[in-house]
Amino acid sequence: MSGADLWAIIEALQKVGKEGAAEDFRSRARAFFTWCVKSKALDANPLLGYRKERSTRADRISKQEHGRALSDVELAKVWQAASLGAPFGRLIRFLILTGCRRGEGAGLTWPMVDRADGVINLPAAFVKQGRGHSVPIAPALADLLDVCPISAGSDLVFPSVRSGGLMSGWSDLTGALSKTAGVDFKLHDLRRTFRTGLSRLGVNSDLAELAMGHARVGLEATYNRDAGLAALRVAFELWSAHVEQIVSKKSVLRVI
Repeated sequence: MSGADLWAIIEALQKVGKEGAAEDFRSRARAFFTWCVKSKALDANPLLGYRKERSTRADRISKQEHGRALSDVELAKVWQAASLGAPFGRLIRFLILTGCRRGEGAGLTWPMVDRADGVINLPAAFVKQGRGHSVPIAPALADLLDVCPISAGSDLVFPSVRSGGLMSGWSDLTGALSKTAGVDFKLHDLRRTFRTGLSRLGVNSDLAELAMGHARVGLEATYNRDAGLAALRVAFELWSAHVEQIVSKKSVLRVI
């Protein structure tokens, strides 16, 4: 298979709107062929020289404008459609409750979950901002973690059903859930919904940014680790209670 063949696959996925699948394919293929070269199975990586087209500032602004926060009614529909009986459904509920990025949720492992201290510790290398991020375990999240099975062959909290490894096929999974819920949404919209929801609940902007895992100059001076975690816990508990209110307490534990 030539580089042109591989690029054609990536571009075909992009043309039908499967950006996530295209990026997953590119990343995995590049890693595989790099290994082949190191193992002397190939002389050169056929993806060498491929560069993802850089988006312009206008493109990024347009993409942001097309994103949205879900209404309470829409959020409840997505929550109910996200079955607790499947890892993807549990992951969706995790993203709703935490505002985490999909990669942070998909890569979450049990050693990162500290039930004793009631916090999830995402390491710096794991987070887009390159800084560690602490996610307090509020009641609804604790209930969700309680129903997540621990696999003998994987540390992942939300492993792929097919491989037991990292989840993939985001476009298809999200599309199917969107159809079931009757709500047109993207995964990143759940993160926007979380951020917007915190503001509506009266959480100040600086604290809401900390809850998102964003690093801003001066925030660390305002909140040291202990005080910051305590304040974050209040914010996450407010959001947890709000989500429970709109979907009903019983639905948190109900397997659909």
